[in-house]
Amino acid sequence: MSKFITGAVTGLLLVSPAQAANRGAVEFHPESTSVVGVATALTKSPFARVWTQSAGEIAIDRVTARHVNLSLNFPKMLRAFREQDEPVVAYTTVSWGDELVRIVCVVDKSRSSLPLLRFRIVLRVTEGSLGTVPPGTAFAETLFRVFFEEGKLVMTSTFEFTPGIVPQKLPTNFTFSEQVLPDSWMTFRPGEAIVENTFTSVEPPDGGEPRVHQVVERFDVLDRAPRNKP
Repeated sequence: MSKFITGAVTGLLLVSPAQAANRGAVEFHPESTSVVGVATALTKSPFARVWTQSAGEIAIDRVTARHVNLSLNFPKMLRAFREQDEPVVAYTTVSWGDELVRIVCVVDKSRSSLPLLRFRIVLRVTEGSLGTVPPGTAFAETLFRVFFEEGKLVMTSTFEFTPGIVPQKLPTNFTFSEQVLPDSWMTFRPGEAIVENTFTSVEPPDGGEPRVHQVVERFDVLDRAPRNKP
């Protein structure tokens, strides 16, 4: 049975001296909670994340997500590229005010490269949404990359939200909830998995520089128990 775990969380507001002098006038402190399905290395692992903001904060413009020691399930991705015109990788729900936006996350194969492990993913609004955002709208796009860095497997994704959909200043709480398709991700080596989200705000109403806030989550990844020999 899978053991669902959340990581230890560290939040950090990154501001310049000029921003620090004015940051009391603008609120921007998104929260992030990720869930990894298993804590054992080289195992298919469900993955989900939730980003939240409180009413009165300025909205998110961009999120850079960095995942260390987590991996794609490459055989599944290869089959999806071969068999599907637009491989589905995740489902997302976004809510604020009277809006409930249901989203399917698909790979744009024309702008992706499987050999280079670079994937352009479109977050497309689907039927069943409630509110003013029409189905078919590209709510956001992300560039997803996989590479090794200092001997560690790293996956990064840069979410860029389409301007004008979410209000610049949030009238209510905001929630972005995403569930990666089952069996799409895996843990990698024993040790520690890290999920790091760096949030950048829209331009503040006062005309200052965008705010930056970072949340880091850490997960233990255990070695697999040796198989008993007959």
